[in-house]
Amino acid sequence: MKWLGILLMTALLAGAPGIGSAQQSGEQGAKTPPQPKSSAAAPKQAQPAKTYSQEERQAYEKKAAADLEVMQKKLEELRGKQQKVSMQSRRVVLRAMANLQRGLLGAKALLTSMKQASKETWGGLKADLDQAMATWERDYAAVASRLN
Repeated sequence: MKWLGILLMTALLAGAPGIGSAQQSGEQGAKTPPQPKSSAAAPKQAQPAKTYSQEERQAYEKKAAADLEVMQKKLEELRGKQQKVSMQSRRVVLRAMANLQRGLLGAKALLTSMKQASKETWGGLKADLDQAMATWERDYAAVASRLN
């Protein structure tokens, strides 16, 4: 019981700034983190969000749905190939394929959200979906290279 109290106090003191740690307290420890010095980031934030017409939205959603179907087929092809690798490699590939499946499900959920989104939020969801699909393709290429 005595050791439990000591461990609890040690954990509390380790988390407190300036007590039992290398972090300084007071004004020196409360400095704000440095701001990025990139001049390209400032104009990007100042631009208003692009609004998309209904036709552009529908065309993008249709293309994204087709792309997601292609991605699903690629994942199914990988499932067939993973049977041919050694057991040790198969574990790594199965984990990576599970991550690919989660990424694909997340992208499909984003697409569903986009179909119901307002004009103001649709552009942000589009950027998120583009990023999710690009990440998925990068991860897919890494897994596919292990199987070839």
